[in-house]
Amino acid sequence: MNTTENVDDTPLEKTKLDGRTKDTEVNTNAKSTSHSIEKIIRIIIQNWIRVLDVKLGWINDFDKIVAQYAKFFTLLKIVRGYQSAVTSVRISKYDNNIILITSGLAIQMLHIIAEKEIQLFRGHSDTVNDAEFSPDETLIISSSADRTIRIWETKSGHEIKRFEGHTNVISRSQFLPDGNIISSWDKTIRIWDVKSRKEMKTLAKYHDAIYNSQLSSDGQMIVSASFGRLIFICDVKSNEIVKRLSGHSDSVMKAKFFLDDCFIVSCSTDTTIRIWDVKSEKEIKTFNAHTESVRDVQYFPDGQTLVSCSEDRTVRLWDIRSGVEIQKLEGHSDFVLGVDITARGDMILLNLMIGTTTILVTLKSLFFEMILLKMVMWRDFKFARQQHYGPNFS
Repeated sequence: MNTTENVDDTPLEKTKLDGRTKDTEVNTNAKSTSHSIEKIIRIIIQNWIRVLDVKLGWINDFDKIVAQYAKFFTLLKIVRGYQSAVTSVRISKYDNNIILITSGLAIQMLHIIAEKEIQLFRGHSDTVNDAEFSPDETLIISSSADRTIRIWETKSGHEIKRFEGHTNVISRSQFLPDGNIISSWDKTIRIWDVKSRKEMKTLAKYHDAIYNSQLSSDGQMIVSASFGRLIFICDVKSNEIVKRLSGHSDSVMKAKFFLDDCFIVSCSTDTTIRIWDVKSEKEIKTFNAHTESVRDVQYFPDGQTLVSCSEDRTVRLWDIRSGVEIQKLEGHSDFVLGVDITARGDMILLNLMIGTTTILVTLKSLFFEMILLKMVMWRDFKFARQQHYGPNFS
């Protein structure tokens, strides 16, 4: 790419001031060089933006471009054909292409790109509400409307353990750090001993059904989203509710710890997403752009970005610090029910309801395209700089 004819070549002005002509030459030369380099960078970036048709706008520092636009996503894959509602989706932390899907009475492990079924887990007698991998992903734990929790071998697909005792639908179960499990829905959160399959204890009882719960990273606390308007934080050891977060005006759909368990992000049928400081129990930020119930919210691994999905048929990305909406993905013809993010934060998996059929949509980040653009831009920048200043300029 020839850029020399576009570069400013204004002659150096030598101004004698207090006998320091040389210093003035250096300062003027620095300004001229900076201006010329800026023009070179502008030419290169504008050329590549034109070639790649990426509408980024002009920012002098390319790293700022990467930082600002790395979280932009574009369509990668659509998987159709689920006649029963998909109640949850999970992405493997070891392989971005492997996902876990709960639909109807079954749990499916699928290669999302090849659309190839890897394993099918059957045995529940009513709707499976949730399924997730164990930390090493050798096991899967599932929760169902049949009031049972089941553990399955990932490789064989066999059910190896079953837990019974809940009096109502079970919304979610998780593995504790010690290998035991925790479950919730029927106004209780229960801890189970995996070896004996016996209930070890019931954590503090609630006035409303618990729609969703999540363990802290150290397994010492659990945050619960209730059909009431409150978020509860319970201490696992003491079996006590230690904090209550109040602010939502309708049912809380999800509540999740993030940033070393210092904060909680929640979403609600009141159309808002809120961030809470765990220590002070104060709401510190509210995101208001959704116009219908917010069904799910996830945070990115960097702790700086959120993605939410709603019954208003949109998916939105948010900058946590500023509260600004980064990107809005719209055009869906029905509700967006759930969302999950890869461990690297470079892919989003959406669960959409289209009439009576559920489809899965995979979105990929533009981050890697941006890094490639940066690498190629740097190569062309070096070439253009040498063309302007000579082959020995470094």
